[in-house]
Amino acid sequence: MKFKILTNSLLLGLNKVNYVVNNKSPIPSLNGIYFRLDSSDLTLIGSDSDITIKCIIDKDLEIVNQGRIVIPKFIVEIIRKIDDEWVELELVDSLVIIKSNKSEFKINGINADNYPNIDFTLSGDKINLSTNVLNSIISETAFATSQEEIRPVLTGVNFSCVNNELTCIATDSFRLAKKSINIESSFDFNINVPAKCLNEVTKLIREDKNIDIYISQQRILFNLDNIIIQSRLISGNYPDISKLIPEKFESVLKVNKKVIQDSIDRANILSLNSANYIVTLEKNSSLVTLSSKSQEVGSIQENISYLNFEGNEILLSFNSKYVNEALKSFSDDIVSFYFNGAMSPFIIKSDENDSPIQLILPIKTY
Repeated sequence: MKFKILTNSLLLGLNKVNYVVNNKSPIPSLNGIYFRLDSSDLTLIGSDSDITIKCIIDKDLEIVNQGRIVIPKFIVEIIRKIDDEWVELELVDSLVIIKSNKSEFKINGINADNYPNIDFTLSGDKINLSTNVLNSIISETAFATSQEEIRPVLTGVNFSCVNNELTCIATDSFRLAKKSINIESSFDFNINVPAKCLNEVTKLIREDKNIDIYISQQRILFNLDNIIIQSRLISGNYPDISKLIPEKFESVLKVNKKVIQDSIDRANILSLNSANYIVTLEKNSSLVTLSSKSQEVGSIQENISYLNFEGNEILLSFNSKYVNEALKSFSDDIVSFYFNGAMSPFIIKSDENDSPIQLILPIKTY
């Protein structure tokens, strides 16, 4: 194998596949990046066995000899630090020689025969989405997935489609994010997609295009230009959340999103060095206040300017981290909080678009 390539082009491709390469994989070959040089292009593959990213480079490339090899992932750092426009890679036996005008590196490669045989066939039921739409789905839901492996199904986002309505739900049992849109689909489905895979997809979206998504029984595959991302699906039944989101509310508070975000940030000053993110919201008389306290440090309270309030007075506490992440998922400036008492879940919605719904459980503080 021998080829010459624009340094920036190679680095861009390596960065795309390197996201999922794990230095601690029990499969030695998965600790590196797979290179396959054909007569017309260079294929790069990175995988952690659950999620795999494939990138094809067919420009800015001069091919001398075809071949394949697995190169340890620190090649990314080598290419990043090369200060020349072009770089040359040559495979001599199992030794990878990387040359530029100023530098030469020699790296022991890994036999490509030991790399797992990964099927990238574009098979299964297909849907097509705008990358902007997909990006908004992910940004409005994936952050609410669980970080714990105790219930694996909660580490993913549930995608279900019935009669052309796609509903995406994420929850970690303490909060919930839901997004619904209409799509063109000739089939119904209900799958659990790992949040890690979805977050990798967003990293690779650079402009608004259409992306093909292939769904089969055990995997999902995203095909965008010369990049393919595929992932195993999470098995198991996702919790039924149909009765969790209330239809009626006792109180509604409409506020400017930035105003309440800034107030929460100030209330969090006392808890920056602890895991205590508890903030109390109170609507009493004509005032809306946010407060927090720490036995070691002190307390803080401030009045919040609001746009409108309807219903009963409220007094409840919540995890400010959860509320802040929920607020960040909205692109609109005005949001409304819907309450049903101190210990009932409350939801946040945008006034412009009621499709994204954020639900959060209050915290008992007495």
